[in-house]
Amino acid sequence: MIVFGALVMTISGEILVLLPLGGYFNVWTVILTFAGFSFCTGFVFPNGQAGAITPYPHMAGSASSMLSCLQMTTAAIVGAGAARYLDGSVMPMAWTIFWLGPLLLVSFYILVLRRPEPVPAE
Repeated sequence: MIVFGALVMTISGEILVLLPLGGYFNVWTVILTFAGFSFCTGFVFPNGQAGAITPYPHMAGSASSMLSCLQMTTAAIVGAGAARYLDGSVMPMAWTIFWLGPLLLVSFYILVLRRPEPVPAE
């Protein structure tokens, strides 16, 4: 489910950048492509959290807290980076979303798929 969500997020991000660059910019091109991106976060976030907590059932609260802290910290850094390039258009948000999908896919491959053996429970 994470790979499916990340692929649709990547495709939505690419469409969100390509349509305005191609001259097709209106409220629906932004809303529909961002809705596809947002919809797929429902596939990625819950499964990612379950996968992060599963190896550590004896400290699920601490693992969940650490994951949420990392998520909010990353969101603040990415949001501040996107805000740095605000120019009154949708393009800073579009370029940010454009890179988040592929970054998610690469991170998931490096951290999870490349190492298929489960982490031993302590």
